[in-house]
Parts: sequence; C-alpha cells; structure tokens
Amino acid sequence: KIVIGGPSTHRSYYKGDQVFDYIVNGEGEQPLLGILAQIEEGKKIEYTEEAECKIIRPPEDQRYNLSTLPLPDYSDFDFSKYKIPNGALCEISRGCIAKCTFCEETHFWKYRQRNAESTLNEIEHMYYEHGVNVFWFIDSLVNGNLNELRAFVKGVAAKGLDIHWTGYARCDGRMDAEFFKDLKAGGCEVLNYGIESGSQPVLDLMDKKVTVEEM
Repeated sequence: KIVIGGPSTHRSYYKGDQVFDYIVNGEGEQPLLGILAQIEEGKKIEYTEEAECKIIRPPEDQRYNLSTLPLPDYSDFDFSKYKIPNGALCEISRGCIAKCTFCEETHFWKYRQRNAESTLNEIEHMYYEHGVNVFWFIDSLVNGNLNELRAFVKGVAAKGLDIHWTGYARCDGRMDAEFFKDLKAGGCEVLNYGIESGSQPVLDLMDKKVTVEEM
C-alpha cells in the first residue's frame, strides 16, 4: 500500500493519482496506525472517495500533544548510508503563532510546542544511541514559545551535549543578546528568519505584527 500526505495534498486543485492507494489530509500519525492495523486485521480501510483519490481525513479539531509522541524508531536504519550520517531531522512544534495574510499553514494548524524536556529527551536519545549531533528543526518557527526554547538550550548546555542545530525563526524583539548567547551555548548555529519585507507599511498589510526595528 502506498500512503502519501503533506501540504500539496490539501490544495484545491490537487486531484491525486491512481498510483497512490490512500491520501491522508492532516496530521498523519494516527491515520497511519489505523491503516496498518486494518491491513493486519484484514479489514476494509475507511476513507472518503473524491475523484480517483481515497482520502483519509482526521477530524479538524483533532490536534496531537507533541510532548506525548513516542521517540522515533531508527533501529532499522543504517546511518552510514546517508550523506550526513550524524544528522537527523527533528520537530519541536507545529503551526505558527502568527496569522500573516499570505500564509495558508497558519490558518490550518493550531500552534503547539513540545515542552523542553520532551525535546531534550529525543535529542539525547539520538545523540547517545545513534551518534547524531547535527539536527535540523523542521518547524515553521522554533521560537514560538521563547520560554520552552530557552529551557531546551539550557538543558543541552547543562548536559554537555555537543550538538549543532538550525531552524526557522520569527523576528522577535524579546530575543536580546543574552538570549542569543544561550542559544549558541545550546548548539544553535544558524537561524533562518522569515522577514518578507523591509517596508513597515508592507509588513502591516501582511499583518506580520513585527517591526523593521525588531528585524
């Protein structure tokens, strides 16, 4: 069975393809488990048929507590076969705290961030069990919750984890020099900012809720 998902499958013009057995719209963890269980039990998989797609949609108000998700299982992966054998992806949040007018994601996801302990547990697990010390946080923004982000990097420093990480961020005037020093001490190498424009009127029209001075 071939199951796909992701942002592109949500677009109104996406019609799917006969090569896919099922398309999951929304968060995929629970639907994937349901598909696997139904296949193992020989049951018919429930779906909504649209055009030639078999679409599985979780309830729109169903949102996972990211801090309760289990650690990723890489026991069957040979990291030496990858271009960056000591690198991995990680997620500490979903969604965005902003409501910029041009962005579709922010209107679908409800922002959630894992607590610092949960993120630290995963990083520590990958560090010691798989030799991973390079991480790319794939979140839309790693600094949606400044308190949890700061607690995470302080935890990294306290445990002496020699890691290097990068991610996307939102310009936030509350992040002062001391905050950035904590980030660096906790392994941060690069932050990629979504600036969009250097014109305040344009930023206001976008409803960015950020000032040129902050940037």
